Amino acid sequence: TVALVESLAMPRLLREAVARGWFDALGPVPAPADAPKPGVGSPAVIDRLESHVLDRLVLAERVVAPSDPMAGHALIAAAMHQGASVTAALEGTLVVGLVISAASRSDPMADELLAVGVAPEWRRRGLATRMLESHIGARRPGDRSLLAELTVAERDAVEPLEAGTRAAIARGLLERAGFRVRSADAPLGAADRWAITARID
Repeated sequence: TVALVESLAMPRLLREAVARGWFDALGPVPAPADAPKPGVGSPAVIDRLESHVLDRLVLAERVVAPSDPMAGHALIAAAMHQGASVTAALEGTLVVGLVISAASRSDPMADELLAVGVAPEWRRRGLATRMLESHIGARRPGDRSLLAELTVAERDAVEPLEAGTRAAIARGLLERAGFRVRSADAPLGAADRWAITARID
């Protein structure tokens, strides 16, 4: 029951970060950095961001959970240190979008898609599609399957979309990238009728 409630209340990236030790919700919050202002051009998408490059970048607000950019930056750095794969959209030194995947804790033959996020100013421009396609395109033949699970928790807590709209956008994004998408089985599907699971081999 606790796991089900967490899946409906906490974004997957945050749940996994706590479970894997990437994030401590009660730990100190890093001092804020001066974020560069976003430009108006087309962000560059980096297939596989490296940790030494991340060190020189600033995360925009509300790209992924946690929405605080400094806490999010620290979480991503910890995830990459433990082998997570990150695709990023960069506007200069500002990270305006991210796709994050890591080895599944429940399926040794698969990786899990933990987050696809875009800063508010850059949404509805096709950036999530570009990043996800780039993330998948960087995979090698013989790589493990990539799994995804999306629930009502995968939303912008500040400006949440209506549940059906959010689910339709997520389904379309995954299907365009080649995932096989279906409605989630019970008990998750019974608790959240919009919940979906997806897989790409």
